[in-house]
Amino acid sequence: MRVNILGGYAKNFTIFLKEAKGLRPTLALLKRRFFDAYQDFAGIHFYDLCAGSGVMGLEALSRGASAVAFFETHRQTFSTLQSTVALFSERYADELSDKSISLVNSAFAAHCLPEMDQNCECIFYLDPPYERRDLYLKLVGLLFDSGCSGKLCLESDERKGWPSEELETYLKQKKKKIERIFKQGCSYLAIIDLQGDD
Repeated sequence: MRVNILGGYAKNFTIFLKEAKGLRPTLALLKRRFFDAYQDFAGIHFYDLCAGSGVMGLEALSRGASAVAFFETHRQTFSTLQSTVALFSERYADELSDKSISLVNSAFAAHCLPEMDQNCECIFYLDPPYERRDLYLKLVGLLFDSGCSGKLCLESDERKGWPSEELETYLKQKKKKIERIFKQGCSYLAIIDLQGDD
């Protein structure tokens, strides 16, 4: 299986995917709607919290993100991700000369937070295996409790994952809300302001 970068200087760069449990690339229409909503990623720090193939972080780089951090815990998937990012970095060395790329073979955790530049615009992209509700709750709770500013972009599925109505109920308890939501079939991508109504 393979997926392509949709826009920016690396448009049509191909990422080849190896099968791994829980690995599922973001649907093309959802990805396009999300990136078209932002268009210019210049200055953005993008954190891919369950990076998988790395396609979302690489798309962000292609569209001008200043920094991208990939977090992936699965050993085989992380190895493939390293190879993909190395190839991307070699091919687009000139475009990436002033960019920051980090690959982390562990879960996103509290100790990662102090390293973040709180003065920049951050996007945290969360797309774990749909059935891992525990992982959704852990990482969303961590971001909410951290006081970080920026956007949380959460991808899930109405049937297999965290139904959007249940997500909205959870967010209301946390004094947060969905700003925008994109849907394709049963899958959706919700954009949430981390500062909410605080």
